[in-house]
Amino acid sequence: MYVSVTGRARVLHDRERAAELWLPQARAFFPGGPDDPDLRVLCVEVESAEYWRPTTGLTGQALRLMQAITGEGPTEPGEHGHLEVRD
Repeated sequence: MYVSVTGRARVLHDRERAAELWLPQARAFFPGGPDDPDLRVLCVEVESAEYWRPTTGLTGQALRLMQAITGEGPTEPGEHGHLEVRD
């Protein structure tokens, strides 16, 4: 699935929130863990979002992508949706 989000963002240096959101896989990018000095929390107030969900497996997605790139096939990436967020 691919998601595109539009909105206003703030970058926070919030170690407590970073610890709450921490996943072990993130250690590859932030070796210091939730206390890594380069780690920040991104807070986004979403205005709108779109998503694309593939309707085929990984092999089908790769084939569709190659067909779209070469101009020899469908460019439809699968299911598509849009969400507008109102106050």
